[in-house]
Amino acid sequence: MDNKHSEEEAHPLENTMALAPARNPYDGVPRDWKESGVPPSDEVIPSQVRTIDQREEQLADERRSVFEQVDQGLRASRGMELLGLKKSHFYKLLDDHRNGKNIVRNHKGTPKGGSRTTSGQVAALGKAYDKHYVGPKASISELLTWARRYCERSGEKAVSRHTARRYLYAIPEKDRDRKTLTNEQFNQKYGFKPKKLIIDGLLRRVSMDHTRVDILLVDEFNRDLIIGRPWITMIICDRSRVILGFYLSMETPSLNTVAAALAFAVMNKDSSLFGFVTYPEEYPFFGIPSVIYTDNAAEFTSDAFIQQCQEWGMEWDHRPIGKKWYGGIIERVIGSFMTTSVHFLPGSTGSNVVERQGFESELNAKLDFEQFAEWMLKEITVYHGKIHASLRCTPRQAFTHYKSQGKYDSSRVISKEDETRFLIDFCPTSFGHKVHSYGINFAGRRYASDALEEYVGQNIDVKYLQYDLSYIWVKVPHGFLKISCSYTRDGLAMHWESYSNHKQLSKRMPGLINKASGTIDDEFAPSAMDRQEEILQEAAAMKTAFMNAPKQPALPPPLPPSAEGVALDEVEVHPIDDSKFYVQTDDVIWEEDEILRPRIILDTDEIDLLVPVLIVDPKEG
Repeated sequence: MDNKHSEEEAHPLENTMALAPARNPYDGVPRDWKESGVPPSDEVIPSQVRTIDQREEQLADERRSVFEQVDQGLRASRGMELLGLKKSHFYKLLDDHRNGKNIVRNHKGTPKGGSRTTSGQVAALGKAYDKHYVGPKASISELLTWARRYCERSGEKAVSRHTARRYLYAIPEKDRDRKTLTNEQFNQKYGFKPKKLIIDGLLRRVSMDHTRVDILLVDEFNRDLIIGRPWITMIICDRSRVILGFYLSMETPSLNTVAAALAFAVMNKDSSLFGFVTYPEEYPFFGIPSVIYTDNAAEFTSDAFIQQCQEWGMEWDHRPIGKKWYGGIIERVIGSFMTTSVHFLPGSTGSNVVERQGFESELNAKLDFEQFAEWMLKEITVYHGKIHASLRCTPRQAFTHYKSQGKYDSSRVISKEDETRFLIDFCPTSFGHKVHSYGINFAGRRYASDALEEYVGQNIDVKYLQYDLSYIWVKVPHGFLKISCSYTRDGLAMHWESYSNHKQLSKRMPGLINKASGTIDDEFAPSAMDRQEEILQEAAAMKTAFMNAPKQPALPPPLPPSAEGVALDEVEVHPIDDSKFYVQTDDVIWEEDEILRPRIILDTDEIDLLVPVLIVDPKEG
C-alpha cells in the first residue's frame, strides 16, 4: 500500500491527466464540406430478380438436406430446430420426402401480388384515376366514387374501398405526386440536385430574403389595438451562417427595406446607431459582401439600386425562376426562427390556419413594434450561440474560425470616413420639405441649425435613418447638412417604422385622429354655448316687444329715497379687521364736485370721450 501511495505522489500530473475527460478536437471548429476526389462512375451491374417459385425451390432444397441428415442419424428435435417447423408438420414433410413426394410448397388461392379484380373494374379504376385523381384535393374517396359510377354504367360489380386503395398504392408514388403536386412542389421533392456549392471565404456570398413574421403586434400608445404582422428582411453569410443584418417593417418589402437591411449588414454594430446591442462584441459581424444572392422579386431586380450597390463593390445574383431550393440556406434559417422561437411568443399566429386555431392571437398579443425589434435582435444573438447542424459548431465559432484562418477580407470593411457617405447612399429620401424660420418639420419633430438660415423659405429634400431619427441629412446645392433634432414630443419613438405605423393607424382609426385646432373639447363648453344662444334670443324678443309696445309720455324721475325711511336694523354691518391694511386703488384723488363736471375744451384733440364736455364754437364766441 505504501509503495502504491508513493508512486501516486511521484506522478500526480499523470494521474490527473488520466482522469481528465477527453475533448473533441473538432469542438468550435466547423466541419466543412469538400469534394471527395472520387471520379464519377457510370457502371451498371444487372440484378437477378428472384421469382416466388425460385424462393420455394431453395426452401425445399434446405429441407431435403436436413431430412437426409436425419436419415443418417441426426436427431429429429435438432431437425425441427434447424427448419423452424412444428413436430406434426416436420414429420409430415419427412414422410413425403421418404416416399418420394414433392415437398415444394404450392400456395392455394390468389398468388402473391395478384388480384381478383375483373378487367372491367380495373378499367373503371383507371378511368377514374386519369380524370378525377388530380390536384391537392385528390383522395381515395374521390377515386372510389367515380370508379363505382363507371362500374355501374358498364354493368360491373362495384369495387370496394380496399380494392381502390390497393389499385392506387400499386401506382408508384412519384407518378401519383405528379398528378397532385404543383411543378414547384414536384421539383422540390424529386428534382435531382447532386451539386453542392462550396464557398471559400466569409462575405463571398450572402443570401437575402424576406417573409411575414407569424406574430401580431399592438400599438405602442393604445395597446388594445392590433397593428398587424411585421415583415422581416434578413441577410445571412452562406459560409459561416451568421446573420449579418436584418430589418423589420410594417410595410411590404421595398427598396427602402432592402437598403436598410443591407446598411445594417455592412455597418459596424458598435456604432451608436444600434442601440439594442448591449455589449461591443455581441454583434461583431459586418462588412461589404461580394455577391448578394436573392430571388427575382421586384425589389431585388431594380437596375438603379443594383448599380448603386456595384459602386460599393457588391454584385447581385438571382436564383433560377421556379427553383426555390436554390435559396435553401436562407429559407431554412427564417423557417427555424418562426417554428422554434416566434411561435412561442404571445400573439403568435402559427404557420397556417390550422395552427392558429389554438393560439388566440388577437387576445394574447402584447408586444409593440420596438419591443419585438429588440427581442428579435436578442434572438439572433441566441441563434449565433447554438450548435448548427451543418457546421457542427455555432455560427459565431465558425465566423471566428474562418477569420483566424485569413478568410475574412478586412479591405471590405467600411472606414469611418466612408460611413456617412454609405449611409446617405442607402437611406430613404423624403422630398419637398420647407425650411421655416424655426427649422424643418419632419416625422413629428423639429430640426434646426444655423446652417439652414440661408435656405429659409426654400423646399429641400431630406434623407433619414429608419432606426435613428435623432438627426437628418438635408440636401443643399453643395452637399448634405447633418441637422440634429432640436425639439420633439413626449412618447415619439426614435424608430421610423414605429412612428410611421402609428401615424397611418391614426388616420384609419377615428378614435386616434388628432383634433383640429380650435375644436371644442370640454364638458362645460356646449352648455355655455347653448346659454349664449338663449341670451341672444331673449334679448331680441325683449327688443321686439319694446319696439311694438305703445309709447307713453315720459314720467319725471323718482325722488331719491329718504334716509329717514331706512331701518337701521336692515343695514349689514361688517367690522373692520385691524390686522389688514386698506390702501387706495387709484392714483388720482377725486373731489366730489369734480365728478362728471362739464368743462369747456377749446382744442378738440383734448376731448376725453368718457367725460361730458361743452364744446363752444369760436365763431359764436
